[in-house]
Amino acid sequence: MKLERAGGAAFVLGVSALELSSLIASVRIAADVLEADERTPPEAAARLRALLGDYERAAARLDRPDQRPGDRPGGSLGPAPA
Repeated sequence: MKLERAGGAAFVLGVSALELSSLIASVRIAADVLEADERTPPEAAARLRALLGDYERAAARLDRPDQRPGDRPGGSLGPAPA
């Protein structure tokens, strides 16, 4: 795994396919656990679901190299707000 600061609150993460799979699976499990706990603020699980949606859209673009990140409706360039 390689992690570099890209500036401000942005980072560049280099991982293997196995490492990426493990990270995404962990986020899915965490979102499920948070949603199942009535004490969890709704925005906590929603933020993880939004992150998963961003990942799924980015992964889908890997199969469509002609589509740029800013071309999708509602798309944004840059990191998600903290």
